[in-house]
Amino acid sequence: MTSLINFFTGGWQGTLVAALIGALIAGGGTYYVTSLGYRVTIAQMQRDQANANVTAANAALKQFTAQVAVINGAAASFGTVRDDLDAKINSISTGFKTIVQAAPLPPDCKPDAVRLHSLSAAIAAANSAAGAQSGTAMPPHP
Repeated sequence: MTSLINFFTGGWQGTLVAALIGALIAGGGTYYVTSLGYRVTIAQMQRDQANANVTAANAALKQFTAQVAVINGAAASFGTVRDDLDAKINSISTGFKTIVQAAPLPPDCKPDAVRLHSLSAAIAAANSAAGAQSGTAMPPHP
């Protein structure tokens, strides 16, 4: 042991070896601290990416919920419109059958003004019922 102490204290070779050992220890410590810094940076980047994924998923879920609400509204509206149209079609059909049975046309005859007026009124009623809910049921896909 004394020879080792004499080696480090007795000349330039001892000083050089001590400096090399000190440099190796300092370099190892620097490498360790730097690698810890990189690990922290990578963990932060992974956390930021996970947060971005959660934000995107929440936005997609919110958009999906809004689209489901639009579909439910269109379905409810369709039920109301369908019932209204069914009632109007039945009324038109009954009116048309009544007119045809009351005064049928001969095969070579043209409709008179009263019959033409009744047909025009039936067509206008059907068109107004169909035109009450104009537009698309769903908004276009972005």
